[in-house]
Amino acid sequence: PSSKQNISLTTASAPSTPSVPSSKQNVSLISPVVVSEANFSCIDFHFVQAGPTSYLEMYILGPLFNPILLASLKGVQKDHWTTVRQSLHLPPGIQFQIEFRAVLETGSVSLDDIHILKGICQ
Repeated sequence: PSSKQNISLTTASAPSTPSVPSSKQNVSLISPVVVSEANFSCIDFHFVQAGPTSYLEMYILGPLFNPILLASLKGVQKDHWTTVRQSLHLPPGIQFQIEFRAVLETGSVSLDDIHILKGICQ
């Protein structure tokens, strides 16, 4: 049987003080190394963000290139699970990882059911 894991990236709740600016916190989840098998790969996952200043960034990491921002998901997904599909164009045989970076000031970002598939996203 397959198992699912829900991953939640959350800031600690603390009373706010008007004279002290809040600080952002970055929390990352990085995929295992994947080797591209075709010209395209599809990153497919679900996420929800809660709170007015939390959002999710996706980066591609690899030994042959600097980190590249694939997407910055802000504002429109608040409090509702959203499916995200992001196509990625890489030649076959390239090693890469996907970094999911939650940028948190107040609130949380949760991820679920993450897949990296062969081919263009449908």
